[in-house]
Amino acid sequence: MTSSVGVHLKARLVLAKVLTVFAREGIDVLPVKGIVTAYELYGHFSERPIGDIDMLFMPSDQERISRVVLAEMWDLRVDKRAAQELEFNVDGLTIDMKGSVGPRGICAISVREILARANRVERVGVSSYLRAELHDQALVSCLNVLRDNFVRAPAWALDDVERFARHSEFQVERMLAVASEARLVGALWVVADWMAKHRLSNAWRAVRDRIGPCPRPLYAYLVFAVRHDTWPRVTQCVWQLAPDRLSDQWTCIANFIFSKPMQVLLLGAWLRSRRREARLLRQRDAGTSRNSAKNVESPHFESSSI
Repeated sequence: MTSSVGVHLKARLVLAKVLTVFAREGIDVLPVKGIVTAYELYGHFSERPIGDIDMLFMPSDQERISRVVLAEMWDLRVDKRAAQELEFNVDGLTIDMKGSVGPRGICAISVREILARANRVERVGVSSYLRAELHDQALVSCLNVLRDNFVRAPAWALDDVERFARHSEFQVERMLAVASEARLVGALWVVADWMAKHRLSNAWRAVRDRIGPCPRPLYAYLVFAVRHDTWPRVTQCVWQLAPDRLSDQWTCIANFIFSKPMQVLLLGAWLRSRRREARLLRQRDAGTSRNSAKNVESPHFESSSI
């Protein structure tokens, strides 16, 4: 990815084209992440690298969006109805669209609710567009870095999270209310704790302290225990446990299994191989201990005559 002004100008033109077509068809979409944060959180938009345009859409509009993309002869690459995902290419730039915040089941706040709270704004070079409320945007960015387990998240994604908390309109109480509505208070605590410790963010430390003790210590342990070199499939499994409610966690796990059966099979094979390696190491260590015991001579005391 590059942070050149040229890429941003191109993204701006592509965004204007896509928004104009969708508006003509009566389809509401919500730009998120870099294409928005570059202009709201940074001194100059070129400081925030972008490589694609991320948007949210209402799941009920997915079929209409697919038809519009095909009618405009844009390159439709992904159209997953079950996962509520769309991806297409416009003038060499990828448009990544999701019908939910994170994978289905992760966030209890629907795109429809986020759209209802959004306000319409104007930007130079772009026709008016819907902008998500600040704390809704912050939640999207928090889930973005949590999905990548922080260590795999790009630096600019972590910068977004840090800058949201420093924004003049950011309110700790409002952020907690949004997380509570999304049923992701435990996930927010994990993000706030990581940002406070690794990015020395006082704003996120205030969020963590306001929540209090970790509401989900086991989940926090699993997130922080996943190392940078851990197989990505393990990170994805831990990601499914983000919701606070157990029923939501099971929903996420079921969606993950049915949407990516091959990955689940590969994960099972990887876990079996790790278990086999651990068993072989234990056997080797046990054999080494037995051989060492045989080689140790028992002490010999010679009897002396008095």
